[in-house]
Amino acid sequence: MAKKKTSSVVVSTDEIKQSVTDLLSKPIEALKESDPEPEPGDDPKDSEEWSFMFEHTDVRGKKWSGHFTNKILTLGEQQLVTNTKARFCGGMPLESIDNGMLALNEAIAHMTFSLQELPSWAEDLRQLHDAAIIFALWEKVRSHETRYFRLDAGTSTSKEK
Repeated sequence: MAKKKTSSVVVSTDEIKQSVTDLLSKPIEALKESDPEPEPGDDPKDSEEWSFMFEHTDVRGKKWSGHFTNKILTLGEQQLVTNTKARFCGGMPLESIDNGMLALNEAIAHMTFSLQELPSWAEDLRQLHDAAIIFALWEKVRSHETRYFRLDAGTSTSKEK
């Protein structure tokens, strides 16, 4: 597993917009992996840290895979995510930034703090060229938070019974 490194890489806005546009044109069901519903209380996502394997094949046929560990952020870390998103926006008013770019900034900023173990290709998500990779990874991370905070209202645990 690689340790996080900081590097500044600039990706053209046109490339990111095209990737986001392509991604948003696909049905969300095609992007989600169907994981079987675990028994209540037996879900590994109930822990503050969750490790998972990620696999994604991009439109060019390249396979992106690796082992990740995601953690639930503290309130202080959530504040850092907000500051990072603002920095990504370069001080521009949010209304002037494309919604797809705002979503991309949200995903990257959050995963910068939440992903604890990651493969070398994911050390700086901003250096990637395909937003679909980031959004596929973001779905996995969000599924952890959704389960942890019981945002999937239909799910109960044995503690709730």
